[in-house]
Amino acid sequence: AARAVVGGAARAVDLALDGDRVVLCPGGFHHAGRDYGEGFCIFNDVAIAATRAFRHGAGRVMILDTDAHQGNGTMDIFYGTADVLFISIHQDPRTLYPGRGFVREIGSGDGEGFTVNIPMFPYAGDDLYLEAFNRIVGPVARQFDPDLIIRNGGSDPHFRDLLTTLGMTMAGLRSIGERTASLARSVGAPLVDLVISGYGSHAVPGWLQIWSGATGLDLTIPFEEGEPTLPPRVPEADVRDAVMRTLDDMKETLSPFWDL
Repeated sequence: AARAVVGGAARAVDLALDGDRVVLCPGGFHHAGRDYGEGFCIFNDVAIAATRAFRHGAGRVMILDTDAHQGNGTMDIFYGTADVLFISIHQDPRTLYPGRGFVREIGSGDGEGFTVNIPMFPYAGDDLYLEAFNRIVGPVARQFDPDLIIRNGGSDPHFRDLLTTLGMTMAGLRSIGERTASLARSVGAPLVDLVISGYGSHAVPGWLQIWSGATGLDLTIPFEEGEPTLPPRVPEADVRDAVMRTLDDMKETLSPFWDL
């Protein structure tokens, strides 16, 4: 099954670089490294997809990891290269596996500045993800000017997920697909979207929301979402302040490498 996922990701890159603007494929096993598997992941199909793109002649590949869990395997594989821009938006690593993806993990050697980690404070919702896209993801991506964008991550940033503690809604998941596709269009790059993860009844509806946003098609299915609520001990203003401080910290940390 893991090999089938890898084969699908490789084929998706073939199609994307052969002229398809958006290619959808199940996948996104981002915890596996070059010589280890972990976190439900045996092989890292995200990294293999990026390597496949280089074999097609691509010069620069951007990986946007929007899974609630930081993509430590993908990050480790490309930590020292400037050919891959790795951006991960994930729940604060102090509060969730794999405990990686702090702001100052920015790459090493030739790859310094090409790893961008955006840790989101627990309960961060749609509006704060929008801030992260507007202030960090979009500007860095446009300066990098990739030949291909690979997005991975599923519906576990949703507020009803059983393993995570973020605050996105279905509309927010759709906006991830929309904004990634819009970004791909703005830089003239095709998009490969690898969707997996999500733990609970919202998982498949969330995947379809992401893909409907990426394609502009109505792929939604009925789902009783409800309304996100914060625990009484967590004021909404505190969540926003924490995320905005993180984004300010990122701007300072990345300023030697990117115009933010």
